[in-house]
Amino acid sequence: MFDYSFHWRSAFKALPDMLAGAWVTLETAALSMLLGTLIALLLTVMRQMKNPALRHFANTWVSIARNTP
Repeated sequence: MFDYSFHWRSAFKALPDMLAGAWVTLETAALSMLLGTLIALLLTVMRQMKNPALRHFANTWVSIARNTP
């Protein structure tokens, strides 16, 4: 029933493409962490401002983000 044997030759042939995909994944993760940190810092500054429109916008953004499943 379980007589499958893995074909390593195909995996080694695809290794450069898989490594390129892993690199793109790491780049995407790093970029999203950087962008998320910048947005968080901006919202933090906006929440501390005296301008009620900016403060309300930041509070609404944070409230929506907290309640998103």
